[in-house]
Amino acid sequence: MKPKRQLVPSVTWVIAAMLGLLLLAILMTSLMEVRSGVHIRTVDAWNIRQIGQAALIYAMENEGHLPETNLGPEGIPVEGETTTVHRYAMALTRKSDLNTIDVFISPIDQHSGVQKQLRNRPIALGSLDNEDSSMNPDFLESGISYQLIGGLKMDLPTTTPVAFTRGLREDGTWDSRNGVHGSDGGHIVFLAGNVRWSRDLHSEFDQLKGLAGEPTSNVLETLSPDHAIYGDPEPPIADGTRGVGTRTEERGRRSQ
Repeated sequence: MKPKRQLVPSVTWVIAAMLGLLLLAILMTSLMEVRSGVHIRTVDAWNIRQIGQAALIYAMENEGHLPETNLGPEGIPVEGETTTVHRYAMALTRKSDLNTIDVFISPIDQHSGVQKQLRNRPIALGSLDNEDSSMNPDFLESGISYQLIGGLKMDLPTTTPVAFTRGLREDGTWDSRNGVHGSDGGHIVFLAGNVRWSRDLHSEFDQLKGLAGEPTSNVLETLSPDHAIYGDPEPPIADGTRGVGTRTEERGRRSQ
């Protein structure tokens, strides 16, 4: 009686199976990263859309003026004061329901300096119906993921930017070091209320319109000297603090 032959898997077949499992794992990881990136961009688009809509609501209740360049600590215009990005947000909070910190912070922003459990806290403390409300210290200490433009009016072209993802440079690219999405791009919300994602502002489709209607990649050329861009231009440095002058009073960059 002949002994039964044992079936031994081919070495080639084993290697092919292992490679197949490895490729499947890589593919699943890539798909998860893509889904995560799409989700984050969706959240960012929703946030900046809400900011743009709140600015328009502000203008409707303020004779066509979006948040001014002389906002005080309570988000109310005060002669001699200078708007900061946090004061701008406080002004929007007074006119809308954006009274949560996470609206102004992208979930991917590593420079915000805000712990996850603090992001659902209010921006304003106290009643927004009067001037007794004050800014939440947790919000004041946070880095904002968006740069906001002050001094705009509703009678400007609808292609005028109102806010954009932090890190947009004058050459139309996003800063790889300070940009929320690195150099991958960012969102812009316009006076018409529409939101657009752009990798950069160089292509014909992505370019902005200057004051005279000419195409431009420089956001400053869409604004007049009466306007200002507010934001937190510098990420935290090694010791966890921000650049000089950006923790408690952000610098408004005039479009001169």
